[in-house]
Amino acid sequence: MTRRILVVPINQGSGLTATCLGLAHALDDLRVNVGYVKPLAQPRHDGGDDHSGELVRLTTPLRPPSPVPATVTERLLAEGHLDALMQEALTTAEEVIRDHDLVIIEGLVPSADQTFADRLNVALAKAMDADVLLVGSAHQHSPHRLADQMAAMDALYRVREGSRVVGVVINRIPSVALIAPYKDAVTDRGIEVAAAVEMHRELAYPRVRDVVRQLGLSVVSHGDQDRRIHDIAIAAQSVPGFLSSLTADRMVIVPGDRHEVLMAAGLCEMSGTKLAAILLTAGARPDPQVLELCRPALDAGLPVLLTPEKTFETANQVIGMDPDVPADDGDRARMVTRVVGDRFDEAWLRRLPGGSGGERVTAAQFRLHALQLARRGRRQIALPEGFDPRVLAAAVQVNRNEIADLVIIGEREAVADAAAQSGLALPTSIRVMSPSRADHRHAQRLIELRPDAGLDQQSALVQLRDPLLFALITLSLGDVDGVVGGAVLDRRRILELAKELIGTRSDIALVASEHFLLLPDQVVVYADCSVNAEPNAAELASIAAQAATSAESLGIHPRVAFISADLSTAGSHQDLDRVTEATALLRERRPDLAVDGPLAYGAAASPSLASLRAPDSPVAGRATVFVFPDLRTGRTTYHAVRRSAGVDALGPLLLGLSAPVNSVARDATADEIADAILMTALQAARA
Repeated sequence: MTRRILVVPINQGSGLTATCLGLAHALDDLRVNVGYVKPLAQPRHDGGDDHSGELVRLTTPLRPPSPVPATVTERLLAEGHLDALMQEALTTAEEVIRDHDLVIIEGLVPSADQTFADRLNVALAKAMDADVLLVGSAHQHSPHRLADQMAAMDALYRVREGSRVVGVVINRIPSVALIAPYKDAVTDRGIEVAAAVEMHRELAYPRVRDVVRQLGLSVVSHGDQDRRIHDIAIAAQSVPGFLSSLTADRMVIVPGDRHEVLMAAGLCEMSGTKLAAILLTAGARPDPQVLELCRPALDAGLPVLLTPEKTFETANQVIGMDPDVPADDGDRARMVTRVVGDRFDEAWLRRLPGGSGGERVTAAQFRLHALQLARRGRRQIALPEGFDPRVLAAAVQVNRNEIADLVIIGEREAVADAAAQSGLALPTSIRVMSPSRADHRHAQRLIELRPDAGLDQQSALVQLRDPLLFALITLSLGDVDGVVGGAVLDRRRILELAKELIGTRSDIALVASEHFLLLPDQVVVYADCSVNAEPNAAELASIAAQAATSAESLGIHPRVAFISADLSTAGSHQDLDRVTEATALLRERRPDLAVDGPLAYGAAASPSLASLRAPDSPVAGRATVFVFPDLRTGRTTYHAVRRSAGVDALGPLLLGLSAPVNSVARDATADEIADAILMTALQAARA
């Protein structure tokens, strides 16, 4: 599986992109098949596009995709669609993750324009199931303060009993002598230092063209725009007192009417001292005659720039320039890449490719994979509650996302009235089928399925006016691929009619149910929490096999844990025997699966409890499919976990029917109904 490393900053000026470049360089030197992606664009001070990807293209053979634009990020967050944003991010990164063994994911830097960057970085770590590399600048921070910042950020990335953080990079350490104190302070907080990079002033030297571009300067004489600016000086004195400041690679900032300073700079240029540039302030252009006197120096490459701002304000603007490497500065980018890359600890680097990245399936990954599968399969799903506004809203949503082709069962006028009252415009691609228009095919099929009911064509047509009955007969005939109800209709009646009219698969012992729980760090399956009160061992094994197959079809690696019954109840020993037998039966039936049981729920779900209670289990602490011994245990655990974790859940989904039929809760929202339609379409595609 592809290891994913999300690189995130802990403070301003941390050198985030430089760290990503250096890490890619260091891993490439070790012959790791490394990729890079920045899923979400960073808003820039100048309003331009994020250019991290351009720097990667400039310095490496990698060709990362364009990130999700900052405007899209802000819009989706404003609308409360963080899940949709994470799916966009995953879509952006999908090809890179597929094609590489290890992928560096660049996070976002908090700024005045993007104060929600930390929230998005945490969401990215969860959505992509990524380990995290923290990056911080030591500039103006003591070792202990920087260590505190690192520890505080580490706490944001806690998952289960551990942390996603696999190391930190300390940038801009003032001197080599201070590397050890900074490393010791961070290590004392229990965090591994992956790299410590001392200050290199030359890594921050901008070119003249960078200053012109960032500050919007006018160019009086173009000269050599690639000269690098090592420092600046304000010409506040007369020329004799200022001569010592006319040194190589320095930008001189002076009011535009100080002609003597310009001429002195020209003489320095001709004598071999190449200033970086002369920046004239206050909008005062030099006299043309003076410029002509300086012509030899200008032709030799001395840039002369002009700004309308005053001298002191201009100096502050230059000092406060964005320190990021411009997208076209290949020399500086390669130097940064080399310096930072060489500072990574080799032992730390060599451990990265062997990590367990991708072992879990996150909620965002699950939803994206499910959407892609549904769009490829594009099954027809019938909705027998077309009079309910939530169902209609869900239908519009599903149609917009191209998840399934929908058939609303109901009288056409009633459906149209319900849509109008809800302010919904039903697309013409959503079909409406009226039960009153059932024909002899439907009637004959109902007669065949109810041979003892004494039905004739007329009485069958009367019964088929029931939207649910009509939907199920339509499914039985193969005219649609699945049915979703329950928003108004009774869930138990849906189950009983589905068993009667659709029937079970020939290889299945019974109809059961499953829930997909979208936990903070992964998606897991619970079975059975809705249908069977106390299944026997063979039935438990059947439920587990169906749930494992269902999980696998949606990209979840099934590790099946049979949960033990409550030992405080009467007959608990018989229950344990039943679970033990079910475990043995499933191992025999599916030797390819990781299976264990009976296991206490805590040991199955928690790595720390697993190490104490079931240290040799192939499943404990890592279970993805939880099979409960009875309805009470399953239902209690499901509601307790869902309430305590505050997570979304998809289900219950019925297992074992010949064709998919599912019901939602009476209080289901339009989004939950849309999820049920999505999962039903996936079941239909799998069938």
